[in-house]
Amino acid sequence: MGLFKSSRAGFGTRNETAGMTRGVLVELIYKEFIRQLESETTEDQLLFPASFNIYLSSADFEKRKSGFPFTVKELVNRFNKEIRRRKRAKYPDYVAHSQFWFFKFCAFPEGGLVVVEGRAHESLPDGKILIQCQLIPEKEIKDLNLPVSASGKRVVTTVVNPAPVANTSAINPQAIKGVTAKPGYAYVVEFADFEDVSDDAFTEPVKPVPNGPLGKLEVLDGPGFLIDGREVIEVDIPSREVYISGKNDASAIAGVPVLRLNTDEVASTHVMIRCEPSGMFKVKANGPAIAGGIRLNSGSGETVEIRKGDQIIISDEIVIGLK
Repeated sequence: MGLFKSSRAGFGTRNETAGMTRGVLVELIYKEFIRQLESETTEDQLLFPASFNIYLSSADFEKRKSGFPFTVKELVNRFNKEIRRRKRAKYPDYVAHSQFWFFKFCAFPEGGLVVVEGRAHESLPDGKILIQCQLIPEKEIKDLNLPVSASGKRVVTTVVNPAPVANTSAINPQAIKGVTAKPGYAYVVEFADFEDVSDDAFTEPVKPVPNGPLGKLEVLDGPGFLIDGREVIEVDIPSREVYISGKNDASAIAGVPVLRLNTDEVASTHVMIRCEPSGMFKVKANGPAIAGGIRLNSGSGETVEIRKGDQIIISDEIVIGLK
């Protein structure tokens, strides 16, 4: 498979006056990873990029370079958690398709050229990044540390002296355990073992049951919930289990509240949401639904774990956020 293309040439949008913090950098790269994962994953195959060339402006590169190994470790931890979640939910046969993750951070070459999505970029403003992604890190990237364009061809730029190996000698090795620095501010991390996906292996520590609502559901697009004859956009999750249905659904489940949307399009107990003792939420669908970016087959009984901040899409039209 060839190179992945990055959305809008991998530019991240943000308030540039705030400066490129490490947190912003992590979020921009993580969002591109998720976009690529959802673009390349099919009904039967989970796939995602394992190689990233990340370009920053010269000023942002200088500010952030000392934190690159920590950025890599945080990103890989987040990538692994998302992969395990999706493997458990829908892709039990997935095995690691690469031997390692590869990250290379580059200062945009002054007077040079970077090609992404077939578009040539001659400059990069502060506060934005360019990302080139690949399914599998090529051997020549690891050995020669040369950037690759989205077309798979070497980028012709003005000659830029290669950057030295990032100096990590003063960092406590335990703080970046598993992250190996390579020449040119590049980093390699071995792929995790995704085979053990039992509940015991990945269940988070049990959290105390909170007093009051377990969370909130907010309609982001579509009709709201009917509460006491009024349509509201946001509701509390009133119990450990709750169903989402339509306004004309007369069914009732003993001891389980039913939240009804103000629409005829959802006619049954469409979605069940359950809060686990760990604080995680699980979603099961009796009708067409997508939870946390994963499509659920109607009535299959399969569940998907979601976290606060994830979305549930019902019948491809109604978008509900978990808060």
